Amino acid sequence: MAQRLIILDLDGTCYPSDTALTRIIDTRTTEFLTRRAGLTPVQLTEMEEQTPSILEALARLGLPRHQWAHAVYRAIPYRQLLRPDPALVRALSRVAARRVVVTMAPKQHAIAVLAALELSGLVDDTISVFEAGHTDKRDIYRSLVETYGASTTTVIGDNADLDLEPAAALGCGCAHIHPRHHAGLFPVYRDLLQALSALP
Repeated sequence: MAQRLIILDLDGTCYPSDTALTRIIDTRTTEFLTRRAGLTPVQLTEMEEQTPSILEALARLGLPRHQWAHAVYRAIPYRQLLRPDPALVRALSRVAARRVVVTMAPKQHAIAVLAALELSGLVDDTISVFEAGHTDKRDIYRSLVETYGASTTTVIGDNADLDLEPAAALGCGCAHIHPRHHAGLFPVYRDLLQALSALP
């Protein structure tokens, strides 16, 4: 019997999107793009709508991703901004599956987030799209599915375009994290705890 695989997005999935950490990341990214690329607020909004992947946007603008990462993720007080949820820790520990985090962010950011949430020991692997040199999650998902199989893989994320549609195209199960229960193509859950509780 094939081992089950749960792929988790990080930011906005393992912790809520409406946090001070999210605001810091968004503000610093906006400052970097406006300062380095000279984008106006209107141009920035248009770019976000047309190119949801920050890594793809950086490539199109000709901006080094390592400069963006340094500007955005430097000196973040993770343990002051994030608090572990004991119920989520228990729920993730009970999931009978291999648990892999796939994130667009640098791996050090993921390590720090998972440590602050006390989830480090419950994640079997962390894969950074940033460090793999890709601009989206497609190739990483494909490689994981080749190993574990699509029918036994579930992807949980808060961004339908970046997290879920590439997984659905491969035949994986999908769960959409959205705190306001926004209707869409995939089953919607208010947070990761509720999504894990709904797994068959």
